[in-house]
Amino acid sequence: MATLAEVARKAGVSTSVASKVLNKSATPISVSPATRARIQDAAADLDYVPDARARALRQQQSSVLGILTGSLNGVLRPQFVHHLSGGLIARRKEFLLGVHRHDPEVVRDYVRTFRSHRTFAVLILGEEDFLTDSTRELLQEGVGECGPWIVVAFTPRVNPVPAVTIDLPWVMKELGRMLLADRRDKVFLISRAADHSNAVFAETLRKSIEMPTEVLIERTDEPLSHAENAIAMLLERCRGQRAAVVTETDNEAALVAKGLLQAGVSVPKEIAVVGYGGLQVSWCSTPSISAFDVMGAVPDMARKTMELLDEVIAGRELAPEDHTFRPRFVVRDSFRPPESATS
Repeated sequence: MATLAEVARKAGVSTSVASKVLNKSATPISVSPATRARIQDAAADLDYVPDARARALRQQQSSVLGILTGSLNGVLRPQFVHHLSGGLIARRKEFLLGVHRHDPEVVRDYVRTFRSHRTFAVLILGEEDFLTDSTRELLQEGVGECGPWIVVAFTPRVNPVPAVTIDLPWVMKELGRMLLADRRDKVFLISRAADHSNAVFAETLRKSIEMPTEVLIERTDEPLSHAENAIAMLLERCRGQRAAVVTETDNEAALVAKGLLQAGVSVPKEIAVVGYGGLQVSWCSTPSISAFDVMGAVPDMARKTMELLDEVIAGRELAPEDHTFRPRFVVRDSFRPPESATS
């Protein structure tokens, strides 16, 4: 790999001039367009790549955002990153993405990496349960090196930091209001595993809905067997009741609704099915799935996050506030509450 000195020599300029042109120095420098073009051409010919880490150390901050997430499963997190990247590109910012798969040691390694790159902020994308006390201390200690941290999640925040979230309590209260208006006797939450996000989902459901609730937890990574087990449990528990089923994803809602129909259950007359996400499967499955359109809120969540990052870039301190978003409820075939309940 070519060095800066080699680029400068080929362009016929000093190393300091080449550095200020190629590393986009904040210090004003008078360089003619011809000289600038000559330096850039030399860098291209030699395949020169600036040392971003060294530049960050010199400036005590970089143009890099750190993003830390447990996984990129599903659609919501990748879509959020997609929308956020547009704002970052427009501001000539980059990001380092750390997928830690809920391994505390990997989390700490990524935090150290962010600190070494002098990121201007760290985005915690997803639930915060993976943040151990030692990791929180590491983030707090490193604020001067990796910037403040901001949480972006689809459940309520845990730590007293700036956060962009879905207003899940409001979602559950709206759901409860519609189910009561539709004279449902009981609501079931189909949950894949007893992890933090699912526990928050279940607890918010219990607190927000003024009707009997039951959480059916099935620990399996296979969607089809998960749906089959859930359907068997529902058929056993729903005899003689007008029930409703809530799932944490639209994919599971579609599988459950299809399985109920195949078992001879009338959807939504006997059992209503409600999804969460607003994914493509919600409108192309049979029956189509009534769902909270979280996906529709993702662009606005990304814009709000970018506004917070703009504040950080400008050197202003962020207040530990929640910035919540309320997804709209889209009525389709799997649950049709009375019109008065959806207005």
